[in-house]
Amino acid sequence: MKIGIGLSLEKDEAKAARQAVRAARKGAARPDLALVFASVKRNQKRLHAALRKELAGVRLLGGTSYAEVTSAGVTKGSVAVLLLALDGGTVSLATNQCKDDPQSAGTSLAESLSGTDARRGSRRVGLLFTAFDTGNEQAMLAAIQAKLGPVPLFGGLFSGDYDAGLS
Repeated sequence: MKIGIGLSLEKDEAKAARQAVRAARKGAARPDLALVFASVKRNQKRLHAALRKELAGVRLLGGTSYAEVTSAGVTKGSVAVLLLALDGGTVSLATNQCKDDPQSAGTSLAESLSGTDARRGSRRVGLLFTAFDTGNEQAMLAAIQAKLGPVPLFGGLFSGDYDAGLS
């Protein structure tokens, strides 16, 4: 499996789509799947059109988010793109609720996944999808990375068309 992650804070939707997709293509030049999270503050119609242009022929999934998650951390107002070239790869899943202790939730998630793909040369990517809950998602990410090591992380904190006041 080949994995590419791109992030853009460009204000213009077309530039943001182009920048994030091109950065992600450095890791997965011929992707089978694109996952995108973009800030609720963006013009979704223009961004979607720009992403379709940049990702012609690639399946595109995603959603609006309050904040976007990549290996670089949690950002707001951004466009985050994950490209996956599956090459016959496998998928493992783990779930947990963050609730009151994001560090324990992150450790539990990492422990659930730590032995699932131990084949030599295997690639991992962490996909984190959550409703913003505690405001402590950074602690959960740190716990996952502490347990799994340098694994690419990507995701978003789902949100409607509002800012929940964590700015």
